[in-house]
Amino acid sequence: MKVLVVPTGIANVASILAGLERAGAEPELTHDADAVAQARAVVLPGVGAFGAGRAALDANGMFEALRTRIAADRPLFAVCLGMQLLAETSDETSGVRGLGVLGAHVGRFGPPAPSARPPAAALAAPGGTIGSTRASRRRNLSSRRRRCSR
Repeated sequence: MKVLVVPTGIANVASILAGLERAGAEPELTHDADAVAQARAVVLPGVGAFGAGRAALDANGMFEALRTRIAADRPLFAVCLGMQLLAETSDETSGVRGLGVLGAHVGRFGPPAPSARPPAAALAAPGGTIGSTRASRRRNLSSRRRRCSR
């Protein structure tokens, strides 16, 4: 399936394109606002500040195209800042309006409530990996051990 990707200039578009390809889609970057409004599937990526994201949508004519798309109930996959831009406003950039389709405000995280804090023992326990980790399945672990021990 062809999936249009909105090039906001504030996202790691290469990761989005690679992920869509791995999933079997045919991703295509487009600056064509009419195509974004009408396409079968669209991805709105984003990294960075709310105000810069809105400015990027305005600069490439995508703001109204995305609002038209959403009003027509067409699929849109918003990632990270792309999802925040679906809200009306954000604490991050006062006075800047988002797409306003969620009827929500993006606020900053506050300190956790005392009852939500984990016990001290949990904080000292070894944790998992934060970030991206590549995992693969080993077919024959015993033969690998033999090769390593020689």
